[in-house]
Amino acid sequence: MKPRPHRTRSSTHVKTSVVLVVDDFVDLREVFTEILTHEGFAVIEAADGREAVERTRASKPDVIVMDLSLPVMDGAQAARVLKSDPSTFTIPILAVTGYSSAAAGLGALFDAILHKPIDPAELVVRVRRVLGRGVRSGRG
Repeated sequence: MKPRPHRTRSSTHVKTSVVLVVDDFVDLREVFTEILTHEGFAVIEAADGREAVERTRASKPDVIVMDLSLPVMDGAQAARVLKSDPSTFTIPILAVTGYSSAAAGLGALFDAILHKPIDPAELVVRVRRVLGRGVRSGRG
């Protein structure tokens, strides 16, 4: 069965939503990419916080799924950079963590916090939920 593109509420035509998956573990990136691609999303990847910031600025994904524990620049630092940049501050960011205490006090930076291990269906539901908010403008 061919994946169906995700429909955005802001357009009358089908638009494939782009998800940036950020994790330093290749296996987890590949799993998230496979799940999201199967659901009709286009996926780009980054292995650390700095690369996430660079890829976000270059490609303006519709949503970011980012681990908090990253090399070079951690997920919270990368989120602060992106939320302070006028060109990227409206992009929803979903934090991923294996440590519940790591997410304490970070709610303002993230649209949702997902705890590992992540149920594939929950990942898709959360991504679709933030995309359905219609936060982004000027894209279509």
